[in-house]
Amino acid sequence: QVIASLGMMAEVVEANHAGMVFKITNHAELVASGEIADVKLVPEEFTVEWYAANFPFGAFLPRVVEPSEEEDNAAASNDDDDDDDSPSVSKTGLRWENESWAYYNPTYNPARWSKGRTLIGTVGGSAIREYGQWVVDYCTNNPGY
Repeated sequence: QVIASLGMMAEVVEANHAGMVFKITNHAELVASGEIADVKLVPEEFTVEWYAANFPFGAFLPRVVEPSEEEDNAAASNDDDDDDDSPSVSKTGLRWENESWAYYNPTYNPARWSKGRTLIGTVGGSAIREYGQWVVDYCTNNPGY
């Protein structure tokens, strides 16, 4: 879907949001057997999406960090004891903030996905649990958008 929060620029830069819709084909069997106890938490179709923590500024566009009075004083005294190159509020220039997370949405709204839906494969019930754990591990180890 087109990212509406970017307005007209979404069309210009072709900024689209994507998600993965899952359909559990043997959902009725899993509910009947008790393996799925709560159909509201584990419905027949659900969505997994990735969201940037700071969107659009930070993830899609960099933030501009203005010089602080503290930095001006440090520059004037040529006091550069800080060897840390990681972004911080006190540094100047452009700062990218691309932290993200996966979001489990226990619904599927076909009207939301303006580009349609493309089948990329099928997954059995036991593999869904493994995939869920993989998403958690992946996001923990790869926090960038």
